[in-house]
Amino acid sequence: SYQYLILPASSKERTASFPTDSIAVIENSSSVQAVRLGKVLYVTAYESCLLPLQADGQIEIKTPGVYMFQQKEAGTWLIHATDPTQKQTRLSLAINGEAVNIDVPATSPRGKTIQIIHHTL
Repeated sequence: SYQYLILPASSKERTASFPTDSIAVIENSSSVQAVRLGKVLYVTAYESCLLPLQADGQIEIKTPGVYMFQQKEAGTWLIHATDPTQKQTRLSLAINGEAVNIDVPATSPRGKTIQIIHHTL
């Protein structure tokens, strides 16, 4: 297996100095690629999966998609999600067992990233 990183809009110098040692590969399989960079978890899921959060908890991805999770403060998550297949009307996941449904607005361009803030209990 191999790993690569895409750095959009980056210069040759910035790419060369990017701190790759700060990237933690959480999973790299045919069903999910997940990495943590600092306090941000990046996930591309092709099927359901269960992934660990920082020190405690977990995220269960229930629908395929591309996701970014950033904990803003205790119990508050900034989530970016998109459906690259452009076929789903809802992306579903759970944070520490708490269901999170991200509806794709019918008026939104297909494949566009949706941003939500989620407060856990």
